[in-house]
Amino acid sequence: MRVGDRPDVTLYEGDGSEILLNQVFPGLRRQDARRALCLLDPYGLHLRWEVVQTAGRLGTVEIFLNFPIMDMNRNVLWRTPERVAPKEVERMSGFWG
Repeated sequence: MRVGDRPDVTLYEGDGSEILLNQVFPGLRRQDARRALCLLDPYGLHLRWEVVQTAGRLGTVEIFLNFPIMDMNRNVLWRTPERVAPKEVERMSGFWG
């Protein structure tokens, strides 16, 4: 899907982690001298650590990451961690790697 009359801008729809890993990052090879700025603003803990890790390994991507503090505080970072639902622990682990 293209945006307006700009052939150099592409709009992707879907899971951001999957799109970055499978469609965007593979085109950012160091030998092509292409660089990227990736602004990650996940809605809650829905970003996979693999995205940050892959971008770091590429050496061609700078990342700004907005940490979803409200989701972390509300759903995972409780005073009694043993009461946190396993699903929430899994989301936090997926986000932090």
